[in-house]
Amino acid sequence: MTYESLKKLLKLAISTQNPDLLQKSIELYWEFEEKILLENEFNQLIITPNHDQYQYLLKYLQDQLKYPSSVKFLDEVLSKGFEYMNHYSEDGAKAKWFSHALASIGTPEAIDVLKKHAASDNDEIKVEMLYRLSRINSF
Repeated sequence: MTYESLKKLLKLAISTQNPDLLQKSIELYWEFEEKILLENEFNQLIITPNHDQYQYLLKYLQDQLKYPSSVKFLDEVLSKGFEYMNHYSEDGAKAKWFSHALASIGTPEAIDVLKKHAASDNDEIKVEMLYRLSRINSF
C-alpha cells in the first residue's frame, strides 16, 4: 500500500467513524514502515471513536513517536473524558496511558497538560497525573 492510498483510507475512516473501516485502516497503519508521514492521521485516531486501538496507539506514541503535536489531542481527550473509548478499561487505566505518553513526549507543553489535569474533577485522572508528575520530579 502506498503512502497516499493509506493516508486517504485513514482520512475516510476517521471522517466516517466506521468501526470496520477504522479497524482495517489501523491494521494497515501498523504495517506501514514510514509512520512519521502519517502524524496528522495518527493524532486524529487518538480522538476518533469506534475503534479498539487506543492503548496500542498511546503505547506507540510513548515508546517510539513522541510527537509534540500529539499533546493538544491528549489534552482534548483528558478535558472531555473517555466516554468515546466505549468498552475499554476504567478511567484510571486510560489516564495512565495518557500520562505515560505525555511524560514521554516531555515538552514543557506536555508537562503543563499533566499539571492541568492534576487538578481534574475526575479523581482517577487527577491521581494518575499527580503520580506521573511525582515520578518526573524525582529524576
